[in-house]
Amino acid sequence: MLLVAILSGQGSLLGMERFAKRHRKTLNALLGTHIAKSPSDSTFRWLLSQLDVEGFESLLQQWITAQPSVPEVVDTLVCDGKTLRGSIAETASGAARYGLRPTASTSHR
Repeated sequence: MLLVAILSGQGSLLGMERFAKRHRKTLNALLGTHIAKSPSDSTFRWLLSQLDVEGFESLLQQWITAQPSVPEVVDTLVCDGKTLRGSIAETASGAARYGLRPTASTSHR
């Protein structure tokens, strides 16, 4: 949830908390999780303080390269997010439906 919030442009802990509240049910369904209560900004602060950055980068690199049509070495990950037109009225919470398209690339040839 933290990673998706960051990739969706949430640059503050409070923004991450608001994102989690708006999208908790959808993220639970998509990620197969069962988070009953959205994490608070202090929970995100704690998680980030405990993060093994090098280990996370390695894990993310492994996951990215395991995806179809992705080169073995990826040095750039670009994410393009869009709010879907007309979607604000479609959700019970009033939140817009959001699409995120990550693109991996490499400078190695």
